[in-house]
Amino acid sequence: MKKHYALLMSLIISSLLTATYSQDLSVGFRSGINFSDIHGNFPIGKWEFKPGPSQGFFADYSLTPVISLKGAISYSTVYYEYHPYAGGYNIPLANMLSSYSQDYVIWHYPIKEMMNFSYLTIPVQLGLTIPSRPALTVSAGAYYSLMVDHTFQNIYSDTEVKKSDIGFVYSTGIGYPFSDRLEASLSLSYLTGRREFIKDSRYRNGWSDVSFGLSYDLVPGKRKHRGEKSDTLNNNIFLLYRAGTGVSWNSGTVNREKYSPLAAYSVGFDVGIRLSQRMYFRTGLSYDRQGFALRDSSDMFNRYYIEGAADYAVDTRISADYVVIPALLEYQAGEKIKYYFNTGPYLGVKINARTAGKAISFETGEGYYNLEKITVYDDTGSIIFDNDIGWVAGMGLVIPLGGNSMFDIGMKYRHGFSEVYDIKEAEGEHVDSDEGTFIRNSLLTLNFGLRVPVFRK
Repeated sequence: MKKHYALLMSLIISSLLTATYSQDLSVGFRSGINFSDIHGNFPIGKWEFKPGPSQGFFADYSLTPVISLKGAISYSTVYYEYHPYAGGYNIPLANMLSSYSQDYVIWHYPIKEMMNFSYLTIPVQLGLTIPSRPALTVSAGAYYSLMVDHTFQNIYSDTEVKKSDIGFVYSTGIGYPFSDRLEASLSLSYLTGRREFIKDSRYRNGWSDVSFGLSYDLVPGKRKHRGEKSDTLNNNIFLLYRAGTGVSWNSGTVNREKYSPLAAYSVGFDVGIRLSQRMYFRTGLSYDRQGFALRDSSDMFNRYYIEGAADYAVDTRISADYVVIPALLEYQAGEKIKYYFNTGPYLGVKINARTAGKAISFETGEGYYNLEKITVYDDTGSIIFDNDIGWVAGMGLVIPLGGNSMFDIGMKYRHGFSEVYDIKEAEGEHVDSDEGTFIRNSLLTLNFGLRVPVFRK
């Protein structure tokens, strides 16, 4: 690992030193907040998304007006908080992982298990900037982090913690120049670790980072070369910021009637590139929620499963958050008010997943009545596959506004082709009724957006 660390540091230092003598270097400071999202945990118990501080310095080296190399040094504190289940007879957590017993009252254990880590993180990313107002930048790369400190609460003190981590980082942000040399930016990043940070565990780091930054160009007038102050519009590209709401459901082939729709949302951006007078290639990135509701009798809280008589009346919502990247062909028509149709495949990368709701069980007999109520809030990221692929189709209208901006309203239907539930990681045995596809994503959203001008380089 020392060799890999030395190589990574050499690349970072070399790129920054090279950029120092370039006329295309900007440096800055950012500060924000992160939200923890642990990976590899058991699909039971409540993991809270805890906020923590994040700040650091960054440097952007523009290879071209569109492509840039980004390096940074940041300090982040990540908090993981877990509320395990426990029973009325002090059942150890290990005995609760395989089944729930109606002989016990189950609740979230009042003692919190907490793991707090401080990291010094060095990411290196390749960025793509669309010269719009505000300018949009999408970046991806890798990071190396060194643990500075950690504290445990209600966890075995002899737990062996890894001193470093490596992983991937993905970012998107918008920037607005106040002058030729000063720019303000708002960015969203997601980091996902590739190493277990505790020995002999499945836990891996993950957190989202929202930050505000200020950058300073070392050479005045550089932003003019990016085209940000040009008045020449690029009519061959459009940029759309959008948000929407809708419904998601399980479109699997087994016991589909046992699942109900779930409220969903979508937020992101699209980029369209003209191929001909009326045809465009459309892609982008969005943050979507998909899932379903379970309102039936079941032995499990995150899928329909009965062995013998059902143990619970379940009312839960099973959802997963995805970063979705489509590849669409779009047809546009009309003059002042335009309409469009698009279709194509998509790739969804899972960020996290959870099950929330209630479950009730009761038992009656001669002279007694026993009622059991459970508040369900389980992190189920380990039983949902990391990727989802499928097909998407949409339609909409584009209405001109003042200036060069346009209002976009559209409807989009997305249908997954792949099974999203990992039966090997799930609680409960595989039964004959599970044969075939029993959980598959489908989503229908109504989107509202703003198309902003894109300028020539």
